[in-house]
Amino acid sequence: MNGSESNAVIIGGALELAQLLADTCRELGFHPALVALQPDSITVIREQAPRLTLLVADEPGPAALQLVRSIRAASATHLIMLSVLSEPADVLHGFDAGADDFLTLPVRPLELRARIGALTRRSAGHAGSAGQAPTRPSGAAEGAPAAASAAARNPSAGLDMTGQDDEERWLRHGSIALNQRSGMVLVDQREIRLSPAEFNVLATLLQFKRRVRNLSDLALVMRGKPTGEWYEVDESEKARVDACIFELRRKLGDTPDGSRYIERGPGAGYRLSAQ
Repeated sequence: MNGSESNAVIIGGALELAQLLADTCRELGFHPALVALQPDSITVIREQAPRLTLLVADEPGPAALQLVRSIRAASATHLIMLSVLSEPADVLHGFDAGADDFLTLPVRPLELRARIGALTRRSAGHAGSAGQAPTRPSGAAEGAPAAASAAARNPSAGLDMTGQDDEERWLRHGSIALNQRSGMVLVDQREIRLSPAEFNVLATLLQFKRRVRNLSDLALVMRGKPTGEWYEVDESEKARVDACIFELRRKLGDTPDGSRYIERGPGAGYRLSAQ
């Protein structure tokens, strides 16, 4: 396939797996290109500016994580890592490097479709179709993490804000302020950059305040699914919630136990800390 026709890139993976991923992408309207996992894979991302990138790293070691960082610095592509590892530390390393989502192999096609759909819906108001790649925010330096810009991804696109005025679009807790329209997050009047999953989890916790949201609910929030409906959530997804909360606490400047902003609630879940 000609590179100019591709709006999705699949990096790495055995041929059978890569073909499965490619078929799933085609079902969603993408035109995928298959690329070997190697250090210069970033060249393909720069040249093709794909809207979606799937990176298969059986065991995401330093080289794979560095590739994630390079992709994130060069592109606002929706980036999903796939790995046989599922420990919270492994998931956290992937998110910390710049992945938007993390799936454990063997992958389930229906879940992959759901994850891709959740990511692309969040930017539908800006991208318009599967054929358009997210753009680097205006004024961002070439080496800056493009996806770190809340405006570029608008992670609040899926939130219902009908009838809200400017002040009502802000959710606040202590020194945290989150704007549901612009995607801006401030801590002590300083803007911080969150991934779409982190933004949606924080927005949910801010909405529910001291009410505990269990791991299954937060996993659905990360997946972009409504929490009022039933969806199967496995243990690896719950582990991803813990990894997401760990990263949120770090970015918010929270204490390890969440005593400043996000604490573990009774049972298996999280809520905002008392102020």
